Amino acid sequence: MNIVHAMAPAAVGGLERVVEALASGHRARGHQVSVIATVGRSGDAHPVVVGLREAGLTVHTVVAPSRAYRAELGSLRRVLADPAPAVLHTHGYRSDVLGWWAGRSTGTPVVSTVHGFTGGSVKNRVFEAVQVRVLRRVRRVVAVSELLAHRLRAQGVPGDSLQVIRNAVPATASVLDRHEARRVLGLPERGQVIGWVGRLSPEKGPDTLVDAVARLDPAVRVSLIGDGPLRVRLEEETHRRADRERFRFHGHVPDAGSLLRAFDVVVLSSRTEGTPITLLEAIRARVPVVATSVGGIPEVVSSLEARLVAAEDASGLAAAVEQTLCDPVATAERVNHAFRRLTREGDPERWLTAYEDVYRTALEERTRA
Repeated sequence: MNIVHAMAPAAVGGLERVVEALASGHRARGHQVSVIATVGRSGDAHPVVVGLREAGLTVHTVVAPSRAYRAELGSLRRVLADPAPAVLHTHGYRSDVLGWWAGRSTGTPVVSTVHGFTGGSVKNRVFEAVQVRVLRRVRRVVAVSELLAHRLRAQGVPGDSLQVIRNAVPATASVLDRHEARRVLGLPERGQVIGWVGRLSPEKGPDTLVDAVARLDPAVRVSLIGDGPLRVRLEEETHRRADRERFRFHGHVPDAGSLLRAFDVVVLSSRTEGTPITLLEAIRARVPVVATSVGGIPEVVSSLEARLVAAEDASGLAAAVEQTLCDPVATAERVNHAFRRLTREGDPERWLTAYEDVYRTALEERTRA
């Protein structure tokens, strides 16, 4: 098949890693795969574009300011028209909306994967409402968790066009050992380190982690990989608390999933989630996990596989981290349970096949129509 993915990537994130894994996996299976990436002024220098091309994928960059929707739509139509792809696979609200219009005008069947909703501001909620209106008309919609699918059905997305495919990570993904991963991140060889990976934005809850750490042994360090609108505020807060020696803000780090063994525990402190790639990468790397019980996280791990806490509960998060660090026997049991469950339920080859089936269904429905 000829498959085109469309997204407006951030510098780093789960959505971006899903697109790369899907595109690379299907290319390895013999499909013709390319990616349309809508980026700002960074253009071809955007880190996600660079990474995709280094992975051997064809990338069409659409350089458009944040509100240049008409120009972006025209660019999408031109890419889809020459040569016409079999399937357009969109990711994220902007690409879902504009991709649906472009697919409609070029006769291209559209598949949309819903990775989650950030909520929060009025602007975000308006964008998500527009996205849902479009998803009601998309030929095939994939939700990355049962909870997300239930929400979409409640919002009017037809059940016969909607299915759940949880995210997966390639079994062949490289993972550095503890010593090398700490060297790359500039962390001390000894001592306990909490790891956090993601976009530093409200829905990911890094502020909850910062509050939780104040309740832990001062010898425990924290390493945050990622960037976003909360970074400056969080750095200022840690300086104000005289905690700056405990915290390392690394910013964007390429291939962060390969570095997770640098940490004694990986924390996901999100307020909302789909099925986070960092969670899957930590399990595959056999690193203990403490996570908030939101979105699709409880569909991947239970209390047998990770320590789960409520969102925005800094005290509960601190207690779960402390228990994880202080009880190595119980922690090792959870790590082993999680790895076995992921091996059983999160096979990346089945994941790729599931998406191939979705694409074929979309093509068959277009032919019948």
